[in-house]
Amino acid sequence: MRPTQLYKQLDEILRGRSFQVGYAQLNGQPVVQWTSPYGGFTVLRGWLDGDVAFVNLGAAVANQIIPQPQTAISSSSLFRQTFPSSLSPKHGNFYINVEQVFNRQNLSLPPLPPQQEVWVNAVQSIGLTTAVTDNHTSRYDLFVNLKSAAVSTDAQEN
Repeated sequence: MRPTQLYKQLDEILRGRSFQVGYAQLNGQPVVQWTSPYGGFTVLRGWLDGDVAFVNLGAAVANQIIPQPQTAISSSSLFRQTFPSSLSPKHGNFYINVEQVFNRQNLSLPPLPPQQEVWVNAVQSIGLTTAVTDNHTSRYDLFVNLKSAAVSTDAQEN
């Protein structure tokens, strides 16, 4: 199933569950907005440069990514480190720069409990690739790019 068809199916499913499905333009780009029947929860989705999907939950940050950023995410060294170039075929990627997403200067997120913060602080990025290998099989590869830890000389001596 093509992503465009999947989105259209989601639009219909959400309409059937009393969500409002609206179409609009944001900085010249067409977007679709799903609003919960009780208000308060909104999802905005669309395409960047025609082939990169974005989904925005809650806060209005879509206007920060439309128009398209000056540098493509695929040119980022962290993005390239997260996904092995040898994977073939691959039909889609999901990528999250954990450091950037959980940076309180970028988004106003509440503090994480210490048990979760340890994990977030250890991960630099997460990537997921998908590939359809035949009519009955899909492949999903998950990659977690961990931060390097500096080891003190005191710890090495003990």
